[in-house]
Amino acid sequence: WIAQLEIAVDSVIAASADPQKTRQQLTGWMVSVIDLMHGERGDRFQTQLESEPLEHLDNSILEGYLSEAVITGGRCDQYCATMYDAVWTAAIAMSQMDLGDDGSVDKVALLSAIRNVSFEGASGRVWFDEVGERDASEAPMILTNLRPMTGSDGEVSLSLVPTWRFTGGVLERESSEAPIWPGGERGWELPVQV
Repeated sequence: WIAQLEIAVDSVIAASADPQKTRQQLTGWMVSVIDLMHGERGDRFQTQLESEPLEHLDNSILEGYLSEAVITGGRCDQYCATMYDAVWTAAIAMSQMDLGDDGSVDKVALLSAIRNVSFEGASGRVWFDEVGERDASEAPMILTNLRPMTGSDGEVSLSLVPTWRFTGGVLERESSEAPIWPGGERGWELPVQV
């Protein structure tokens, strides 16, 4: 996920009228990211994924994504786990519905059934609030810091460096190096000017 965000940041910088000024303005920003596949949950799902045959999946996009993660030895990320849980959410909801004689599904009834789904999925607890949004209040968050990094070619780019992790109401440092704040100040305390 960090690489994907860095590509987006690099695109913004490249598209700006003054890339150097834009890079300077973005330095020190904090970006929060939900980290669903960290630690034991990620390990457990990866083991399950590697031991399950994928032929039973009736979704070529999901099957391809999961197969690529397993075949390349890659680790299934939050998108992979969320996609996996989305398929299970629909399957659980449909199992609790009356299907038409021809196997058709009433879309309004399906949405209603989805709102009543609740299970422990690959990406964490899956359940929906009163407006139909997935509740992610228990999901771990990582605060990343946009920092300038000099590549082997001497080119300066911004990289997202995990700085803090917020899990279960506890904020912990993820990095031994203090963050850089907008304006260039470095330190663990929030500067007054920010």
